[in-house]
Amino acid sequence: MAVFTSFDVGVGTIDKSAVNTALTGLSGGGGRSTTNTITAHAGGLQASAVALTTSINNVTVVGTAGDSVALPSATGGQVIYVVNSSATSMNVFSSNSSTADTINGTAGTTAFAIAAGVAVAFISPASGVWRAMVSA
Repeated sequence: MAVFTSFDVGVGTIDKSAVNTALTGLSGGGGRSTTNTITAHAGGLQASAVALTTSINNVTVVGTAGDSVALPSATGGQVIYVVNSSATSMNVFSSNSSTADTINGTAGTTAFAIAAGVAVAFISPASGVWRAMVSA
């Protein structure tokens, strides 16, 4: 892969570090960050839910039905994938730092359940809003 240096584009300067970071991410196959082994928080509470910090999240351990993870705060333009690879249903909260965000119009303090073996794409079309698209 080519390594860029700063260069003029007529109106400003492109930061070579930002370009290299973007190209490095894309070269890995899509440019999305992933976490492959997540253990959901035992007890299922919103405030203690495991914070999801990457675009693609594979939850592999759900000890008891209702154990939880939390999406980041919805700012608009985000897509977060959550895969429940465990054999137990789990809960997702809209954020563990805000109760104002919603999932499908439901208050963020209400958990969104993901059955075992199911994947969900959470899409944020606007600030404070998550929409869930559930796999078959």
